[in-house]
Amino acid sequence: MARLEERGGAIRVVLAEGAVLEAELVVTAVGDVPNTRWLADTGLTRDGVLEVDARGRVREDIAAAGDLLPVEGPPEYVDGAPGAPSLLRWTRTDGSAAAAALNYRIPVPRLRRLCRPGA
Repeated sequence: MARLEERGGAIRVVLAEGAVLEAELVVTAVGDVPNTRWLADTGLTRDGVLEVDARGRVREDIAAAGDLLPVEGPPEYVDGAPGAPSLLRWTRTDGSAAAAALNYRIPVPRLRRLCRPGA
């Protein structure tokens, strides 16, 4: 992303190569400190950390993503590189893996395959 523009109440995301994406909402997450305080009374967190299964799901219909995905240690770059569109994977102590796409260009089905237990 090169910059955000607001025109007539609409948000436009201008990419480095010049492409423009229209958006109703833009959420930044990479490198931000996760804020889970607003989830304190939902039963989804323990000590401020989301509790997830081996596939990164908080519940059947809720998935943790980006900086909210509780993982430890450095990631393995499955695709991409630092500062570029990337797909990251962290190996967990139980042998499963958790993956996080850091760009809209990474297809979700690939992300799901990387999150299966034992992956």
